[in-house]
Amino acid sequence: EFLDRLSATDEDGLHAGRVTFSIAGNDEAAEYFNVLNDGDNSAMLTLKQALPAGVQQFELVIRATDGGTEPGPRSTDCSVTVVFVMTQGDPVFDDNAASVRFVEKEAGMSERFQLPQADDPKNYRCMDDCHTIYYSIVDGNDGDHFAVEPETNVIYLLKPLDRSQQEQYRVVVAASNTPGGTSTLSSSLLTVTIGVREANPRPIFESEFYTAGVLHTDSIHKELVYLAAKHSEGLPIVYSIDQETMKIDESLQTVVEDAFDINSATGVISLNFQPTSVMHGSFDFEVVASDTRGASDRAKVSIYMISTRVR
Repeated sequence: EFLDRLSATDEDGLHAGRVTFSIAGNDEAAEYFNVLNDGDNSAMLTLKQALPAGVQQFELVIRATDGGTEPGPRSTDCSVTVVFVMTQGDPVFDDNAASVRFVEKEAGMSERFQLPQADDPKNYRCMDDCHTIYYSIVDGNDGDHFAVEPETNVIYLLKPLDRSQQEQYRVVVAASNTPGGTSTLSSSLLTVTIGVREANPRPIFESEFYTAGVLHTDSIHKELVYLAAKHSEGLPIVYSIDQETMKIDESLQTVVEDAFDINSATGVISLNFQPTSVMHGSFDFEVVASDTRGASDRAKVSIYMISTRVR
C-alpha cells in the first residue's frame, strides 16, 4: 500500500545529483515501512505489512542521499510522523463506572454533575471537522428522573428524588456518533450509580429514650448508658449532655453538676460520683448528638437511684 510521495532536490548535476531515499535508524519502522525509489529524485513510502489493530503512530527518519563520490555521498535526514487512525467504531470510555449523589426534593433540581467523557479513536490528533460524540441514557431510567446533556455528558434531574422511597439508582449512558444512538459495545457504555442524599442530613438517635439504674454500692466510673446514633451521611458524631435540661430530686443536689461523664466519641455515659444510701429519685436530662455542620438530634435519659431492697 502506497502512503505518500517523498521528494528532494540536489544542485549537483548528473549522477551526483541523483537522490535516493531510505529509512534510517528505526528497526520497528523498517519492519512495517519501505521506500520505493521509483522517480526522479522522488520515492514512495509504502506499507510492507498490516499494522496491529487500533490507533498507531510511528516516528520515522527518512534519509535522502545524493550520488556524489568525491568526497563521498552526502545525506540529509527528515523526521516524519505517520499516523494510522481507525475509520470505524464507537467512542469508548476509559472507565466504565461512575457515581454521583443528588440531594433529594427540590434542592437537587439545581444540581449538575460532570460524568466521564468518552474518547473517539477516530478523532486521534484531529484538529477540525472531528467526529462529534453524543451521550444518552439507554437503561435504568424507568421513572424518567434523569437526563444528560447530549454533548457534554452532564447529568441532571428531571424530577425531584425522595430518599424515603429509594436511596440509590443505576443508569447506563451510551456514547455514540449519532444523537440518541445506542451501542452494543460494553466499552461504549458507562454505568452510573446515583445516590440520594438527605435534604437535611443529620445525626439520628436509634432510641428516643434511655434508662439506667444506680445502686449506692456502685463505684465511680461504672458505665451506665450506651447511646447510639447514626448520621444520615456518615459524618462523625459528637455526644454531649445538655446540663440545662437536668431535673433531679433534692437529695441529689450536691452531685448534680458533675454527676456523669459522657464519652463524646462513643456516647457512653459513666457514673462520676459515689452514691450513698440517702440518695433517691432520678436524674432526668437530654443528650445531644451533633455533627461537624451543626446539625443535631436529641434523646431523653433517666437514671434512677435504686434502693438495694427493691432492686
